[in-house]
Amino acid sequence: MPEKVTACVKCGGPLEQPTTGRPRVYCSSPCRTAAAYEVQRINRRLLALEERASELRHSRSSTRDWLARTPQQALSDVEAEIAAAEGRLRQLLAEPRGKSPERARRNA
Repeated sequence: MPEKVTACVKCGGPLEQPTTGRPRVYCSSPCRTAAAYEVQRINRRLLALEERASELRHSRSSTRDWLARTPQQALSDVEAEIAAAEGRLRQLLAEPRGKSPERARRNA
């Protein structure tokens, strides 16, 4: 069973969990909307980062970039940024969606 969220995933504010029904993940509708926009921004950023990582992987150049990084160092930095963005995306998407787990098990 997943642990109950006690703080808003978006702003970190306190959550009052209902006694019945689906547990809350966001403290308000504006936080839910802001999280949806953040998901879109992260997806666009991930696409750009993955394209950059692909370019670096296939690059035959050994010249340093404007930050004086080798292509290998730049790739390492891009991969770290990808991992951080994916972590935040997983956190934002932790909200239960669709059918309840009980219903999904019954229909499976």
